[in-house]
Amino acid sequence: MRILAASLILATFCSSGAAAPQHKTPDRPPDLSLTAIGRQHHAIDTKDKETQAYFDQGLTFIYGFNHEEAHRAFQRAAELDPTSPMPLWGIALAVGPNYNANVDAEREKLAFDTM
Repeated sequence: MRILAASLILATFCSSGAAAPQHKTPDRPPDLSLTAIGRQHHAIDTKDKETQAYFDQGLTFIYGFNHEEAHRAFQRAAELDPTSPMPLWGIALAVGPNYNANVDAEREKLAFDTM
């Protein structure tokens, strides 16, 4: 009887709130001050320092499993320097499958179209 009760309690807790987060980026602009401390750096092919800063921020957010903010930062980097390929790679990485969310048709299409 205890095993049955424990199983029911465990099933209740495991199923509550297990919905995958939606991958919608709000309309607010990205903010470089969010990652002012401890930012990752990977040099990319760009002459614009702000593009590099937004790319680095996106990379930092990816490592922190904040894919929505990473998408926003990579998108801003792509807008600032449309000739740089790495922000596009970052967008595809941010909207692709990850530990926190399965890929859905909309995100899969966005990643594919970006590449």
